[in-house]
Amino acid sequence: MLILQRKQGQSFTIGENIVITVREIGMGRVRLSVDAPRDIPILRTELIEARQENVAAAAGQDAPLELLELLWSHAAPQAGQHEYTPETVQPKTAHELLTETKDRPGTP
Repeated sequence: MLILQRKQGQSFTIGENIVITVREIGMGRVRLSVDAPRDIPILRTELIEARQENVAAAAGQDAPLELLELLWSHAAPQAGQHEYTPETVQPKTAHELLTETKDRPGTP
């Protein structure tokens, strides 16, 4: 690992075409500018780590459609209702849901 000391306004070069410049120092932060070709990705380390954690967490999970089908297969319809399946349920607007709730007996 190489450790460098730079003052505000000073730069260092990585390879032949990446230049890092210290723009501002203060309040526990350092502002840097990175001049690099557009085809070189520049990401903050915490974003890379978060992406890796998300990928690892998702690897152990079922696909969303499989999870929905599992939920539907375990849902038992209540008396007086027909059985719902993912294919027969149509999306509703918030207005439709509110109106439906108000029309139920015993609902305020």
